[in-house]
Amino acid sequence: HHGFVRCMAGTTFLNLLLLRSCIFFHAFRCLRSEDDFVPLKASKILTALLSASPKPSTEAAGELFRWTTAQLQSRNPAVVDLSVQVLESVLQKRDLRIVYWNTPQAVDSLVRILRIDTPTPQMQYQVIYCFWILTFNEEIAQELNR
Repeated sequence: HHGFVRCMAGTTFLNLLLLRSCIFFHAFRCLRSEDDFVPLKASKILTALLSASPKPSTEAAGELFRWTTAQLQSRNPAVVDLSVQVLESVLQKRDLRIVYWNTPQAVDSLVRILRIDTPTPQMQYQVIYCFWILTFNEEIAQELNR
């Protein structure tokens, strides 16, 4: 492990940015995996990276939001639940709320859960929480009030 520490000590900011891009690239590839486990784990990793970043990548968030929007259409309640959990976490980042709002079909997918599906009380709470946190963006709040 000493070699890793020496390597990281000499790492420049540019190298860290390249490493971050590489991690995002591979995580996005994993989101498209045919395996059931791999995309779900990749979404958790992307969620952690975006949530921990002081300036999260809007491009990475957009890709994750497109994936979660597709997952919200799943007939598997566990997949829908995980996707909503991802949203609950990532939407806490102020700059990413408008990215989600502008993702095609994203908001409609959340509405569908409340209108068409028969969600559990926990799922209702989680989806309503997503809408509530979106309202902290003034532009989104104004559009929701129309």
